[in-house]
Amino acid sequence: MHCHAPAYQVDLRQHGARTTPENAETDRPVSNLNPAGAEAAPFHIRYSRDSMKLPQFEYRAPATAAEVVDLLASYGGAAKILAGGQTLLPTMAFRLAQPVALIDLRKIESLRRISVEASAVVLGARTRWRDIEDSPELSVAHPLLVEAIRHVAHYQVRNRGTVGGSLAHADPAAEMPCIAVTCEAELRLLSPRGERHVAAKDFFVGERSGPMISGHSCDADTLQVKPVIAI
Repeated sequence: MHCHAPAYQVDLRQHGARTTPENAETDRPVSNLNPAGAEAAPFHIRYSRDSMKLPQFEYRAPATAAEVVDLLASYGGAAKILAGGQTLLPTMAFRLAQPVALIDLRKIESLRRISVEASAVVLGARTRWRDIEDSPELSVAHPLLVEAIRHVAHYQVRNRGTVGGSLAHADPAAEMPCIAVTCEAELRLLSPRGERHVAAKDFFVGERSGPMISGHSCDADTLQVKPVIAI
């Protein structure tokens, strides 16, 4: 599937002046209702083929982690994984990233999991910040993690942002990379060469740089439960 993401520009019309560009493909008036229900001045939504927020890309939504690895290999490093999209999509909108394809993890439910074990907490790559924040098990097993995640952006971002996305992006200002290193996390990585486990301190090789650039897919993050923070 090839995708184009159109930009929706709202043009408020005042005093009857026409501001829609002549080359717009569509100039469609839309009713605007105020809270009382009375119709206010119409506004127009403009669609233009030459005014796109995201570059063209292919979209894939595999059903298993193995399929993700195969797709990453088939694109030869030109594809990006889409989890929550809170960083990737704005980056694409500014043309700072122009992947040939997006590989969406939304169908892989096994990657969205929280498991509290005797000596560790296991988080799937698709686990959202909201899942961590709302987990009663984690509030007991790993209160540091829960408290740190409450400081991530605002609730809209926490509803979509994911553990795997934050780790792969490797932003030094983000909470999750710091937590992963501090709590001696171990990351499970998948690639065409197989599976390997990497300590968080070795995973981050530089600002916004990690083994993901070599065709690896982050499957899970294991945080060691340290006595100092475990209850």
